[in-house]
Amino acid sequence: MLVTRSRNSRTSLATLASLAAAFAFALLTPLASALSATGQRVLVILPSKSQQSTYSSFLSDLSNRGFQLTYREEKAGGSDVALTAFDERQYDHLVFFPSSASSTPSADLTPQALVSFVRQGGNVLFGYGSDRPDWLQDLAREFSLELAGSGQKLVDHFQYSTAKGDHSSVLLGGGEGGSGGLAANNVIFSAETLQASSSQPLLVGSASPHRLGPNPLAFPLVGPSTTSYTATKDEGEVGFLGTDEDAAIASAFQSKENTRVTFIGSAELFSDSSLSAKDLKSSSGKSYSSTLNAAFLQDVTSWTFQEHGVLKVEKRSHYRARKGATDIRETYEEPAEGGSAIMYRISDTVTYSLDISQHTPRGWEPAPADLDLQVSLSMIDPFITSWLAPELPSSPASSPSSFDLSPPVSNSTTRYSTSFQLPDRLGVYTFSTFWSRPGWSFIKTRDVAPIRAFNHDENPRFLPASWPYALGSFSTIASFLLFVALWILAGEKNGAGVKKEKTL
Repeated sequence: MLVTRSRNSRTSLATLASLAAAFAFALLTPLASALSATGQRVLVILPSKSQQSTYSSFLSDLSNRGFQLTYREEKAGGSDVALTAFDERQYDHLVFFPSSASSTPSADLTPQALVSFVRQGGNVLFGYGSDRPDWLQDLAREFSLELAGSGQKLVDHFQYSTAKGDHSSVLLGGGEGGSGGLAANNVIFSAETLQASSSQPLLVGSASPHRLGPNPLAFPLVGPSTTSYTATKDEGEVGFLGTDEDAAIASAFQSKENTRVTFIGSAELFSDSSLSAKDLKSSSGKSYSSTLNAAFLQDVTSWTFQEHGVLKVEKRSHYRARKGATDIRETYEEPAEGGSAIMYRISDTVTYSLDISQHTPRGWEPAPADLDLQVSLSMIDPFITSWLAPELPSSPASSPSSFDLSPPVSNSTTRYSTSFQLPDRLGVYTFSTFWSRPGWSFIKTRDVAPIRAFNHDENPRFLPASWPYALGSFSTIASFLLFVALWILAGEKNGAGVKKEKTL
């Protein structure tokens, strides 16, 4: 009997333990899923697995932030660890450290395969140096980037670290005279990182800069110093100059599908030696306690893997502004319970609104209230373009009236809205919004609604415009009646004009 009770107690304890584990997993799962807006699966491609120790600090930071890392060698084609399988991506993000110029990637890592991965929703981070492979140039051109020639690296004789004595270990930013450093993008970089960039330099070694093309989807992240240039090892061939306006060390590209690709032309920037560098001294005589590399990589990976800078339209609506509780139309034109209208009438006053949220490492939150959004009403050409202004969340004290069709504002989103009068022209119109800013994901919406003329029973009984016509009609009738009356009343006098007949 005692044995049976002990077994039952053990069974109950095991059941309670499993329930507790399941409960803990349920609590932790939302926290982990809030890390990235697209997923946590990351594939890390290395020239060889032995180089994993070279970037251990960088990779450990990704792992500590909740990303699920999988490692693979660049030439391990046909292995179980594949980027895609059956035309479906197996990972959400890719970190790629290409090997030397003589390397050839496997079939699933060719430029065509990587472009397909991006189109399927994957995000890619490249880290390469001056000995980049030749195929990387073909891939970079797909994203409007022109890389420096293979073997050419960034050299600066005025802003380099004296620790190695190598003029290719360039210090960017940090108050150096040749400027360069982080781009002033407060969406990708945090306020703390931008503030620290004025006193801490970014250490790049054997860097391979590139030029940005005219594609508006690409934008720079790190610029070279004005005193730098690219050259081969013996400086027999000089390439880019740091004074080029379109030159950059690191750049980002965001596709129309809101997938993100980042090119960082310095693999040494990821290395443990660069991240842990202390007490640096510049050739200009300035001293620095540490570098900005760690903060830079944290912000860049957070943006590339869509931890922040992601906007989502949770709800959009357009409805007619009613004049009162009795101003109700048929249900085939607008729902009685509210919501977007199905049809409008010319000269109606319409309210258009967007409920937008943003993704942060903490999860989805209300979007900033300083986005310069606008909506256009167009048929063939835009008729009306209006700015969208943010609204405050609804409170119980300010509940909408019975004839207000506007939906309540949620505390988890930011509502942008505007009101305008429709044109006095019937047709099928489009409410469209397209918003694109470097760093933010794109906002693109499109709603179609017809605009009809007045029905026969919706016009006023007497139109002021018809008064001249009515006056003309009634004056004609009155004139005719007056003429008839005068004709009847103004007859001939008795005997006048009557010819008497003679009698025999």
